[in-house]
Amino acid sequence: MAMAKRVRTASMGLLVDFHYSDTWADPGKQAKPAAWEKLDLAGLKKAVYDHTHSVLSDLRQQRTSPDMVQIGNEVTNGMLWPDGRAASSTTSHQFDNFAELVKAGTAATRDVDPKIKIVLHHDKGNNNKAVRWWLDNLISRGVRFDIIGLSCNTDGPAESWKANFDDLAARYPQYGLLAAEYSYRKRELNDIVYHAPDRRGLGSFIWEPTRHHEAIFDQNNQSAGAGTQRPPRPAPRPAPNPLAAPAHRARTGRFDTNDWIKLYPQMVKDYADK
Repeated sequence: MAMAKRVRTASMGLLVDFHYSDTWADPGKQAKPAAWEKLDLAGLKKAVYDHTHSVLSDLRQQRTSPDMVQIGNEVTNGMLWPDGRAASSTTSHQFDNFAELVKAGTAATRDVDPKIKIVLHHDKGNNNKAVRWWLDNLISRGVRFDIIGLSCNTDGPAESWKANFDDLAARYPQYGLLAAEYSYRKRELNDIVYHAPDRRGLGSFIWEPTRHHEAIFDQNNQSAGAGTQRPPRPAPRPAPNPLAAPAHRARTGRFDTNDWIKLYPQMVKDYADK
């Protein structure tokens, strides 16, 4: 809640990503919270609704309602396993369960604030066939949402991202598109999203701006250009090639930013000029 206040004070937008788990949720793990372990499908639907509604109501009460809400994190294979497991090899009954759980989260969001945009998040931003199968199954089961979120974390050719964004923009014109996670090929990826057909591309979210290879802050909570406690910086490196795929640097225990952050002021300028 405090972070939401800081975000709004800084005049930034806010996306809330519900994981519906006691730990990190992603395509390979969607464990139920311990408190929900013994719930049946009806109980899980109620728990998803109540938790989503409670969090968003608290945010609205303090006047920090999010602009977007993500119903689950990278729910490519469903959520709240095993009840809501929904990989392509599982039964349609389980996909039915997954859709019902998603609808519980979307209903809670709409009930708190119908202006909030709802994002559904698939991890395979370079696999058009897989994303279409997933979307068609959700849409056919009556799931209502606003934005398709894709993870674009691989360091492979950017052409696959472009082909996917372009096809989804044409095939599903009722939905916005965004890169819900990305790291590699920063300029190429953002250009693809920005230039998606019919202006369907809404933006991107870098992974992860406060830790590991993309850090903005050091271990003393100072921005990369401030503070005196970190080790001496290495000699300046050449400016990054905006079309290159940067390798993730080794985890050295340092959390200061790398040179790739320099791409963003230029992107802001370029996109504002168009």
